[in-house]
This record gives sequence, C-alpha cells and structure tokens, in this order.
Amino acid sequence: MASITETIYECSSTLGLLQSKLTHETTALQTQAITSAPALAAAIRETHLRDFALSTAQFCAPQKTLVQMYRIASPHEADDADTGEGRQWVDEVNEEAQAAATIVGDVAERLRRLGTAYGEWKHFDATAYFDIPQPQADLLLTVVERVSSVYVHFQMDLLLPSFSAAESYWANHFAPAYHAANIAHLGRDELVDEWEIQPRSTHRANGHHAGKSLNGADVALLPGSNKNAFVHDFFAEVRPAMLSHWQRLMAVIQAARRILVDDIGYLTTNGGEDERNRYYQHWQSEPAPGLPAELCPALEGIPTLSLTFTFPLPVHRQSGRLRRLRTNRERNRRKGRGKN
Repeated sequence: MASITETIYECSSTLGLLQSKLTHETTALQTQAITSAPALAAAIRETHLRDFALSTAQFCAPQKTLVQMYRIASPHEADDADTGEGRQWVDEVNEEAQAAATIVGDVAERLRRLGTAYGEWKHFDATAYFDIPQPQADLLLTVVERVSSVYVHFQMDLLLPSFSAAESYWANHFAPAYHAANIAHLGRDELVDEWEIQPRSTHRANGHHAGKSLNGADVALLPGSNKNAFVHDFFAEVRPAMLSHWQRLMAVIQAARRILVDDIGYLTTNGGEDERNRYYQHWQSEPAPGLPAELCPALEGIPTLSLTFTFPLPVHRQSGRLRRLRTNRERNRRKGRGKN
C-alpha cells in the first residue's frame, strides 16, 4: 500500500513539474515582445497559441518619447477596409519608406562608429550613445559582449508607423477576433487546431454542426438566422484588415530597402538574415488554421530593416586576456622545445 501511495505521489509531482514548465513556456511565448516584421509574422502564424496578446508598439509608444532623429510621421492611419490601392496609398508608402531609409542610414553610421567609440566607455551606456530612453532601448537595442567581440542589434522595424499599426491591430483586434470566432465556431472553448482550414458552418442541424465547408464569402451569404456574428466578422472584416496592414508594412520595408540598395553603411550592417534566423523554429509547424497564404509567408521571403554590427572588443576589456596570453606563450614555448 505504501509503495502505491509513493508511486501516486511521484506521478503527481512529475505532472505538477510538467504543468509548471508548460505554463512558463506558454507565458513566455504569449508575452514576448514583437519588434520586427519576422517577429510579427511568427505571431500571426501562431495566433492560435497566443491566447493573451500584448501590443509591443502600443505599450511602449516609442514615437511619443523618442528624439526627433528616430521619429517617422504617420501620413495615414490605415482604414480597416483599405484595399491598398490608389495613388494616395502609394505616395504614403513611399513617404514612410523615404523617412525610414534616412533613419536607417543614420543608425547604420552610428553602429559603424561604435567600433572605435566603444573602448572610450568604462561601462558602455547604450541609451546615451544612441540617445534613446531606457524603456525603448530595451526593445530597440541588443548589445552583447562576447569573449573578444561585441554584437549589436538594432530593431529598426519597430520605428515604422506601418509596423506599429500592423502589430497593434494583430494584438488588439485580430488575435481576440480569431479566438472569439473559433470558440463560436466550435460552440465550446476547445483547441483551435480542431478548426478546419475551411471552417465549417456554425449553424446547427438537430443540435449538430451541419458540416458544410465555408470560406469568408460563404459565411457572408448565410441566411441572417444562421449567421454567426463572430465568424462572419472575422472573415468579412478582421482578416482582410489584417492582410491590408501586413501588405502595407511589406510595401514600406521593400521600398526602403530599394532606396538603400547602394548605401554602403546599410549593406555592411544589414541584419535581415540574423533577425530571420531568430524565428526559424516558429516555421517548423503548421500555421494557425483559417489564415490565408498571404498571412503565412515563407520566412526567407520576409523583409526587415533590422541592423546588426559586430566589432572587436577592445583588448583592455577582454575578460581573461592575461590568462590567454600566458597560455599561448606557454604553448609556443613547448612547441619550440619540441622542435629542438
């Protein structure tokens, strides 16, 4: 009897640890900051896994507290029904892209100068060097001292008004609407991965789902008595609006990159590959059901203005430098004796 009790206790303890680990990992997934286009794409394709969405752009409101150098005026607040067509849309995208390209060039130059300026600081102060308040610096900047080098990563996408609009819309409208539509579709709070890619009708026959495959247009055509408001709103309004925000963001970043195509400062600090690699694991599973292909792009095709720069850590700042010098000197001495 005692052994059975001990076994049950051990199983309960193991289950508790697993649940605690899962909760911790889930919380980390749901609350991690979204600071770039690849990060936003990862959040969109994992909407079904993020029950609690926080807007990084809205919470930090970077444009309100940053110095003028980093501010990009928002020429237009994208309308939910905006199709992305028309001369005005193109002009607004080009205006934002031009402003973004100018700032990218300035930040790239600061990054390149940091290689010589870094050694002048006893303790490097990123907020002072880049002239960015601490709350925003925590999101925009990553500075890592390695054994003999310094790695700096600057999240330029977070400064774009189009990024702020898209990321805020995902957190405040798209994600909640997605989960509301899923729950309404199933009639109960169940995992969203049971939602088919082409969602079934939410109207019921004799208390059961009728099982008819629907797309967004089909939902809009259902008789009024059978319409499900949550599912209808998601497919008819929220999903198209999210796609509009995403396409606008992609257009701005691509236009800015075209402007910077011959900028040597940008070419030497282009951190797009590094930024995309950070989110590689998010593309190893299927995206959230019910999303169009345009909102689930391949990772390698997502542009970003993220910048990175790596430079040698000043010799006097290198940890264990004397120990390595002694070790190398002793190794060379032994090699010399071996030759004799």
